[in-house]
Amino acid sequence: MAETVADIPALAALWDPEMNEEPAADVLARSYRTAWWKCPSGHSFERKPRMMSTDPSCPHCALGGVSLADTHPHLARRWHQAKNAMSPSAVNASHTASVWWVCPEGHSFERSPLQMVADDHCPHCALRSDSLAARFPEIAAEWHPHKNGDLTAEQVEPEHKMTAWWLCSRGHEFQASVKSRTKSHGRCPQCFGAWSVESIRAFVQSLLGHVNVLTPSEMFALAMQAGALRGGASRAFVQALTTGRFPVEELEKFAENKPSLVDEFATNADFSLELQEAHQAAERKVELPP
Repeated sequence: MAETVADIPALAALWDPEMNEEPAADVLARSYRTAWWKCPSGHSFERKPRMMSTDPSCPHCALGGVSLADTHPHLARRWHQAKNAMSPSAVNASHTASVWWVCPEGHSFERSPLQMVADDHCPHCALRSDSLAARFPEIAAEWHPHKNGDLTAEQVEPEHKMTAWWLCSRGHEFQASVKSRTKSHGRCPQCFGAWSVESIRAFVQSLLGHVNVLTPSEMFALAMQAGALRGGASRAFVQALTTGRFPVEELEKFAENKPSLVDEFATNADFSLELQEAHQAAERKVELPP
């Protein structure tokens, strides 16, 4: 019958019944499964029974009272008990292998004890105060809630080069790097790259009350400043507006979202010739004939 830990007096004496779920009599002495042991000085440590047969020494005692738990008790309190196979009493402050820690907020992270002595800040907490969400909340508000996996705006640095998915307030989905959005305050390409009918309507509302006193060149200049020349629909509208095709009452209907003559021009981009003439006239700063 295979020999168990209980069959070897030296190992049985070190078996920790409080930390181990199984009794020593049920564990093979040649087992590769890690178990808990307790030395005569009361130190608990983990090791495979097979290794204990050749080296039953206590790692805490071997450190001679200079373990991390002894020299840096504040770090020992942040030791992740569930994710580490050893205790802070089994390593010293110069240990270079990565181990797991847990911050007061419950974030888990890896770092060597040597690095932890120099910098014990939690990377998750540090990022949270310098994240995209913290520094650019208006951009973070457009972080796509479903298409970026489990990654959130609280976990991304504003200068990150990753390409992410975004969702603007009007429901447009688009992709752009985080850095490009924060550096240039890039906006939704559908909302601002080319005007929508809603954008044209808002522009008409801003002009009402001034249409009769503005010259075609002035209206063209205002449209250019507002960015209304970026898309076909808006360019068609500007062309029609500056050539006086719309009576004021039709513009008022369009601004109120009622059927009007403006609707056709706001959704049709096939008016490039007249637009070119209006553009050239505006650049020459001459007024177009009525």
